[in-house]
Amino acid sequence: MGRLLKSLLLVVTLLALVSVGGLGAYAAPILLPLLLIAASQSGRLMRTVWALLASAVAAEAFWALTYQMVGEAQPVIWALPLVSGCIAGATILYARKSEATWDSSGFNG
Repeated sequence: MGRLLKSLLLVVTLLALVSVGGLGAYAAPILLPLLLIAASQSGRLMRTVWALLASAVAAEAFWALTYQMVGEAQPVIWALPLVSGCIAGATILYARKSEATWDSSGFNG
């Protein structure tokens, strides 16, 4: 994934996260794999950035799902998104480079 595509992914992810309508929650099935691919092809600093973005996207998606299922029941409304965000971030941060690649034949995960 080239620098231009990574920059575009960064901008799209940030816009999805700050959107009022919860676009990050709806775009999570597309954004999370792309963030994993970008992280697997990046150095330590950018891998950390991709992991933080992925944790925010996962937390937003799980918050939306939790809100639909249980409303504002405490502590579920904040605990599930927090745990899912931590798991997504850790997964992307510690994924080995060989685990997610993209070549001419497609995604090899």
